Amino acid sequence: MSGKPNFKRRIFLVDTKIQMTLGLYVVAVMLGIGALYAVAFVVLPSSDALVNMDSAQTRDVLIRGTAVYFSLATAILFTVTLLLTHRIAGPVYVIERCVRAMVSGDFSVRLSLRKRDQLKSLAGLVEELRLKIVAEHEQRTNVDACLNEGDVEGAKELLKAALSPETADEDAAEPAAADA
Repeated sequence: MSGKPNFKRRIFLVDTKIQMTLGLYVVAVMLGIGALYAVAFVVLPSSDALVNMDSAQTRDVLIRGTAVYFSLATAILFTVTLLLTHRIAGPVYVIERCVRAMVSGDFSVRLSLRKRDQLKSLAGLVEELRLKIVAEHEQRTNVDACLNEGDVEGAKELLKAALSPETADEDAAEPAAADA
C-alpha cells in the first residue's frame, strides 16, 4: 500500500466561473498564436523565392522566421499569463494580508478586491468572519465594562441579547425548572 488515499475528484468544474474564464483565456491565447503562425506564412517568402535560394539561405530564412514566431508567441503567452495570474495572485495576497492581520489581533484591515479579480466569494467569507469577530469582541468589551462597573444585571442583559433565540429559550427554562 502506498499510503496515498484512494480519492478521485468527480467534479471537475469546482468553481465554474474561475475555471471557465481561465480556460477561455487559454483558448484565446492559443488562437492568437495560431493567427501569428498564419501571419508567418504570409510574411515568409513565396515558394518561388525559396526555390531560387540555395539551401543555406532557405535554412537561414526558416530559422529566423521560426525564432521570430516563437519569440512573439512566448511574449504573448507570458503577458497573458501575468495578467491571468495577477487576477488570482492579487486577491490571494490581499486575503492573506487580512488573515495575518486578524491572527495578530488587528481587525481594522478591510478586505476589498477589484472589479475583475477572482476569489471574491472567499474574500467575502473572510470579510464576513472579520466583521463577526469584531462584533463579538465589541459585545465582550461591553460585558466587561458592565462587570467592571458592578452592573451585573446590565452584563446579563447584554449576554442574553448576544445569545441566539434557541439558547435564550433554554436558559430561561432552566431557572424555572430550578425554582419548581
